[in-house]
Amino acid sequence: MTPPVIGSTEWDDELRAQLGLRGAWARSALDRLVRGRSPDELDPHAVVDELDDAVWLTCAHLRDELERSGVGVDAASRAALSSSLKAATWVLLHELVPGYGTLMYLGHMLLETGLSGQLSRWIARQLAAMITHGGAAVYEAADYYFGVTVFARADLSAFMLPRLVVELPPARRAWLLKGTPWIDWSVKAPLYEQLAADPAWHTPLARALLTSCDPYGRVDPMAARRLASTLARAEPPLLAELDALTLRPARARVIGLLCPPRPVPSPIHPGQYLLRLDLRELRPWAVGGELWLHERRFGALVWFTWTVEPDERARSAGFAHRASELADYQRRMIEVGDETSDGDLVRWHAVDGSPEAAHELLGEEIELWAPGQRDAAIAAS
Repeated sequence: MTPPVIGSTEWDDELRAQLGLRGAWARSALDRLVRGRSPDELDPHAVVDELDDAVWLTCAHLRDELERSGVGVDAASRAALSSSLKAATWVLLHELVPGYGTLMYLGHMLLETGLSGQLSRWIARQLAAMITHGGAAVYEAADYYFGVTVFARADLSAFMLPRLVVELPPARRAWLLKGTPWIDWSVKAPLYEQLAADPAWHTPLARALLTSCDPYGRVDPMAARRLASTLARAEPPLLAELDALTLRPARARVIGLLCPPRPVPSPIHPGQYLLRLDLRELRPWAVGGELWLHERRFGALVWFTWTVEPDERARSAGFAHRASELADYQRRMIEVGDETSDGDLVRWHAVDGSPEAAHELLGEEIELWAPGQRDAAIAAS
């Protein structure tokens, strides 16, 4: 059900039904906080303690009324009421001072709930209301908050996504899915599968799947391919592009090879070697992807972030072979002449495979396939 406009009569009714609060109490706390100041003077970071004081004073002022209402008869009830009143005041403050700073503190409260209970569900509903009904500034702030916080955390994404499906109106379907490509596949896959049952979601879902295949997306390409096959009402060009993308490997030129000559300590383990790659195209499944050249598998790319520092690069410049020391072990570096745009750092990629066979890769263009992807492409050809 779509949430009511924040501050409306319907909002007041829901606030009382869900949290046992009256809208007037939240407005009273906000009035104590504002104290005649203009919105420009209300920096959320500067009024955190003041807001706590305003909530405390409001509860103290309303003590008799709270007792008559049957609220606050014990310390736990008073603490719950204070937290609810604080959250409602943050929501109303955001209507006055929209921005990430205000939502950040409301988000802190959401996390403090452990993402469980009535207050957490109410806060989630207010975030949905901001996206649904908010004016330009409120919507922009909420959109940014979702992008940098909610969609960036697996726990918040798993909590918020099912609620947004229910509470956002159909007109916000495209908005909901635009932030999901960067969410872990395990978190968003149940949502995608649920939405695929409704033809109205097929085109937005196809777009989200395509973006999930971008370099910084999160996707299981084979699962995405299976899901795409159920999106019969999606725009055909999107499905064609998605079909081709999930059946096409990423490609890279091997421009450097580093093979430890003996078993070495972490981070390079026995049975691994390092490649320096000129990545022609990147897919989110590159890490864990299988390296293939001329119908032969050479191992799997296991991680990305190992680097050679600038002075080490300088010492190795101009040498086809060089033995050097780094992290207490000897290694052998083989370079080719290709230029790189790495700047001052040379980035290396660890591969789980045979270092002896790796010499055949130097200077070649290799393919990176997700597990099972190559077999699917062969079957489809």
